[in-house]
Amino acid sequence: GCVNYDSLEIVVHPLPEISFTASDLEGCTPFETEFTIVSDVEIGTTDWFFGDGDVALGTTLPTVSHTYLFGGLYDVRAVVTDIYGCVNSVEYDDYITVEDQPIAAFTMSPQSVFTNDTEVEFTNESLYASEFIWDFADGSPLNNEIHPNHFFPDDQGDVFYPVELFASNYLGCVDSATLYLQVKSVIIF
Repeated sequence: GCVNYDSLEIVVHPLPEISFTASDLEGCTPFETEFTIVSDVEIGTTDWFFGDGDVALGTTLPTVSHTYLFGGLYDVRAVVTDIYGCVNSVEYDDYITVEDQPIAAFTMSPQSVFTNDTEVEFTNESLYASEFIWDFADGSPLNNEIHPNHFFPDDQGDVFYPVELFASNYLGCVDSATLYLQVKSVIIF
């Protein structure tokens, strides 16, 4: 009989070693950040899972951006296919922290006063905020109480004061709201 021999070289490629970074890890809604994949071999494609239900499949560039619309802690996962068809993944738990954007809001009572009684009570109705700064626009120092009472100057009537509230959170995200308070002159007959 006939006998034939052949040799075959088999190359086994190791799984790609991968990691990724984010340009920013925390912020307020809407929060945009960029993710960059790092690998020890040339990457063919990357599938990104951002933790909020959104995905970016088959990306060929090492960097992708994503915007988070809601507050929360998000796990992020990347699945890489290298140029040899080898697949590996990496996931970082609670990697992205997103807080809701503060919403500044307040009411005042009364909404206008006379020069003989200028005290006004302010009710802070802000959402997603932990620090507050009040500017009463009358030359008085800024106030950081949650629900302040304030006496406006009583020496001049028919004046409008633009009262402004700045509401912020621990990340430094800020919103502001303004209401106008009128101080009226007392008319004596």
